[in-house]
Amino acid sequence: MIQHLRRFLPKGLAGIMTACCLVVAGCTTTAVNHSPAGGQNSSPTIFFRQASCYCGGYLGTYQYNGHTHYERFDSTTDNSYWEDGFINAQGYSHDVLASIGAKAHLIRLNLYKNAIFVSDRQTGTGSNVYVPTGIAWAEANPNHMDWFLTSDSPQGCVSTCTPLAPDESNAIRSSSYSPYMLMDPGNVVYQNLWAGNVIAQLQRDGWDGVFVDDIFGDPGVHNLNPPKYNTRALWQAAVRSFLQNVASQIRAAGFIVIANMNNNDGWEDWNTLVDGSMQEGWMRPTVSVAQAPITGANWMIQLNLAASNENAGKYYQAMIPADADQNDDQLVDSDQQAILYGLTSAMLVNNGHVSVGISGYTSNNNAKYYEAIWGQEFDLARQLGAPLGSYTTLGTYLYQRNFQNGSVFVNADVVSHNIDVNGASQALAAASGVIVASPSP
Repeated sequence: MIQHLRRFLPKGLAGIMTACCLVVAGCTTTAVNHSPAGGQNSSPTIFFRQASCYCGGYLGTYQYNGHTHYERFDSTTDNSYWEDGFINAQGYSHDVLASIGAKAHLIRLNLYKNAIFVSDRQTGTGSNVYVPTGIAWAEANPNHMDWFLTSDSPQGCVSTCTPLAPDESNAIRSSSYSPYMLMDPGNVVYQNLWAGNVIAQLQRDGWDGVFVDDIFGDPGVHNLNPPKYNTRALWQAAVRSFLQNVASQIRAAGFIVIANMNNNDGWEDWNTLVDGSMQEGWMRPTVSVAQAPITGANWMIQLNLAASNENAGKYYQAMIPADADQNDDQLVDSDQQAILYGLTSAMLVNNGHVSVGISGYTSNNNAKYYEAIWGQEFDLARQLGAPLGSYTTLGTYLYQRNFQNGSVFVNADVVSHNIDVNGASQALAAASGVIVASPSP
């Protein structure tokens, strides 16, 4: 579920980069201009911004906890940081998105909506800008108590399901956000109202599409065990039914649908129903920053999913969980190795549909998806230009891809490997990547 620049490099590569440029023959230490040449993104390397945290995930200039926050990477005059990419945001941000001229930079704007929960006591309808779900609690209670999945329904129930109790004591609540109560994704009436509310909001407020959260294949992973769907197969059939019905209506209305699916069993099948998907734990086993980055076969699974989306012309949002910004200046100052590893891994397969983002974790209550975070790595990636063919294998889980103005190297192995950097052998640590610029003529 979604809710001061220093260089850190893998051992053996500390001499390849400085704080402002790649150190190669003819390279000087100068400030990096984030804007692509000629105001256009000449590289397929694109980025997205997840501003979905309901703890203050706003855009532009806003008030939060009595302080004024200025999102410099949303509010700049040229605003090309997210150019050709995406901003996924809460409904209340629609007016700010218009004021910063996001569409002038070909930024696709997706409305955040949760698929399977309602927030307790939330009034109004699902099209309200302050409702993060497709249906508001007041639309379901008391007229559709059967939409709530409950803890005391008979296993496998169909017509004999126990509805939500008046005191909500049998509600199934999210373990990560207690106001969220689990709904029945397989209920067609629920699906249709969800789609209708979202379409109305998209049309009214000028969004390009919807970002659908919590499309997952195993409720047990999230400590959700609804008796009605007491097997993974039953749950997956219900979620697929929701996605097929809702996405078809929204796409028919002219909007795009991006689903947060992570590593679902049915990824390739479900992906045919939407315009793209998010991997919220890109290059990690889960969305937790406490877990070490994945390597080897697990790394290849994620890479193949991204490549599959790219080959099918589907969008793929690769979200890197990272302790990125520890001093609230919106610049990457921590966890650089994980960020560079995730970025370069995505660049191995991206041809214009794979975008990269950072989940965050700032000093603001350790909140994810709270602020716009930009890293120098992003600038360097865009300056490489377009790719020159596919990636090549250099060794065991060791890869290289060449671009117009340089190369990326990725070591997804559990041991260090040597790479050739402009004629010099350098060690590339396990679970790391590096961007190397071509020598100046």
